[in-house]
Amino acid sequence: MALLDQTADASENHRRPDSPSTGATTSVQAVPELLRRLAEAASLGLVVCDADGRILECNGVFATMLGRASNDIQGHSFLDFTVPDEREAEAEAFRRFVASGRDAGRVVKRYALPDGSCAWAEVFSVPVRAAEGRPFRLVALTRDITESQRVANSLRASELAYLHLFRETTDGVAVFDVVRDAGGRAADLRCVDVNPALERITGRPATLCIGRLAGEAWPAPATGWVQRLLTALQSGGPAHFEDPLFTTDRWFDVRLVSLSPDRCAMFVTDITRRIREEQERRQMMDRAQQLQKLESLGRLAGGIAHDFNNILMTVLGAADLARAELPPHHPGREHLDNIIHAARRASNLCRQLLDYAGRGRLTTADFSLNDLIEDMAHLLAISLPRNVRLDCELDPALPMVRGDPSRVMQAILNLVTNAAEAIGESSGVIRIATSTERVITALDAGPGTPDPLPPGDYVVFEVTDTGSGIPPEMLNQIFDPFFSTRMEGRGLGLPAVLGIVRSHGGGIRVRSRVGEGSTFQLLLPAVRPVAAAHSAPSGEPAATNLDLPVWILEPNERSRDSIVRIVQTCGRRPRAFAAREELLNAIVDGVNIGCFIVSAATLSPNATELLQMLRRHAPIVLLGDPPTPLDGGEADVRLPWPFVRADLANALNAVLGAPRTARSAPQAEGSS
Repeated sequence: MALLDQTADASENHRRPDSPSTGATTSVQAVPELLRRLAEAASLGLVVCDADGRILECNGVFATMLGRASNDIQGHSFLDFTVPDEREAEAEAFRRFVASGRDAGRVVKRYALPDGSCAWAEVFSVPVRAAEGRPFRLVALTRDITESQRVANSLRASELAYLHLFRETTDGVAVFDVVRDAGGRAADLRCVDVNPALERITGRPATLCIGRLAGEAWPAPATGWVQRLLTALQSGGPAHFEDPLFTTDRWFDVRLVSLSPDRCAMFVTDITRRIREEQERRQMMDRAQQLQKLESLGRLAGGIAHDFNNILMTVLGAADLARAELPPHHPGREHLDNIIHAARRASNLCRQLLDYAGRGRLTTADFSLNDLIEDMAHLLAISLPRNVRLDCELDPALPMVRGDPSRVMQAILNLVTNAAEAIGESSGVIRIATSTERVITALDAGPGTPDPLPPGDYVVFEVTDTGSGIPPEMLNQIFDPFFSTRMEGRGLGLPAVLGIVRSHGGGIRVRSRVGEGSTFQLLLPAVRPVAAAHSAPSGEPAATNLDLPVWILEPNERSRDSIVRIVQTCGRRPRAFAAREELLNAIVDGVNIGCFIVSAATLSPNATELLQMLRRHAPIVLLGDPPTPLDGGEADVRLPWPFVRADLANALNAVLGAPRTARSAPQAEGSS
């Protein structure tokens, strides 16, 4: 106060009439030198104003802060250097300050600079009082805080931007304090903030999370995500992983960011859509690979079955012919019977392979699956062991299906047999049921249906057993040919079922749990009843002259020779052709033909057209299964391949009539 008293005394002397009038110089001299030196040393601006706010003196620090010379400042009102938008408020505050006579204390204000920018200053003002108490001088110390204010403003802007981002981002964000154990290691995480996006993702408001440990804030299914975050904090490395986190039906991308040694933030991005798309792509690739595998195996199985059938035809035909030439009690007949029996069993295996390849013989008709099951109830009952009970639940309103009843019956029998074998020697139950199912969008039926089933109505046949179940790792193999979980199994039952169902435009669905049993569902397209198609006229023998030749079309030489010999032993006159072109070229106007024996191997391409053209000339006996299903009216008689003499003799008798008398075998006509 001594310095201020000196300033007051000097100013009072300045006001006396006998004092020399020196103007501003007296004011400058009124400020003690010690005060000026102290302000300069502290890099503080010093300014002295009168009661009207006119600047009487300022030091170099203040002038530098304002970007002006001291002479350009002195004599001006401090309002001249105040930023324009604050002048009115500053003037009012200054008037109140002068009127109150109290110290102003600390004030932060902005000064306008010549370049249009502004300087921030921290101002400490003290009034200097005269004897009558009226303030007539104000001494102010100023400190330039422009840089610190700029940093503060930048920090405030960053905080606002962060707060806006924190609140508006679609990614969930949680901020945690790191809870450390006695050894200083990260032991847990305590939530300190949660943004609205995370509230929406988790369905839990911030009030239930803030202040709680992470595991308490989100008591979701334990997936170990908290421990993974702690492990990353303990190791000092980043944490980035994908996890269901708080739910069981959604996936999230999780990133941990360290904000300080004791604070971190977790960023959560919903990636459920990407994960599902990736899963769908993998499923599509798996289906494509499964389909490719099935097609490859089908071609292989079909090719093997076809070639093996040709060999069996030679074996079976030769054995049957040899047996026919032996006397009834000849000891060699027993050996030939064994050969014929073994050949028939091998033929049955080939038929199953053809079923798997989708090349089995189909007779198309509309039929009721319920009626089919009721018709085979006795067969199912006797095929089951005594320890297995069979329950049936059939939907009485079941629509019709279109296909081959015998093939569907074989598929049902295979499934029931497999169910009984899965139960084994323990007591168990097999439940068969029928129902309908409407598929709205393409349905992925599972490993038994590589291609999704198209939308539509389906008849469902279901077989459920209480057996041992199928391990998950085997589900994708059970439809592979020759794959079997039983030592005595051939591994053709389920592949044949798959081939039959696929040839009917359906699919197979499988559910199984080890120790609880399995459920197989066959889905077959439902159809409305249609009028029965009129069969082609072939009920009467096509020729009355039993001496008309039988034309044979078979590309395999050994099979062709066997058929020729069998036809001869039937009392017919054969003429054989190796290729369809040879046979067609031999048909001329006026030619007499008793019937055609056509091998299904010669029908591709244009099977229907070929058979219809041949049928205009003579009846047709079709041997084997064509590569593509026929409509049903192209052949008069169809024989399985291979066959024995009696089968072909019955077929020839059906289309030509029985021979008049037994006679020696006629000679074959010249082959083309």
